[in-house]
Amino acid sequence: MTTADQTSTTTHTPDWAIVRVILFIWFLLLRLLFIAREIRTSELHGCPYPGGYSYIEQVQVPIHFAVRRKDVLNRVLNIQRRSRGG
Repeated sequence: MTTADQTSTTTHTPDWAIVRVILFIWFLLLRLLFIAREIRTSELHGCPYPGGYSYIEQVQVPIHFAVRRKDVLNRVLNIQRRSRGG
């Protein structure tokens, strides 16, 4: 009588591990979406012209920091003052 070793070894990734990896990647991508947001402000500026005409342009300026809003507004006001000659 002879005996033979018929042992086999297999590896298997559990289903819960696959689901966990998929959920981790999904939430990671969602987090990156919210981190990569930028703040945009939209302001309406009117420039009056001599003779009663006025020109109004709405400009959407992307501002990444709240402090920059005041800087952008001061630049627009400075341009308006210069265009009026004062």
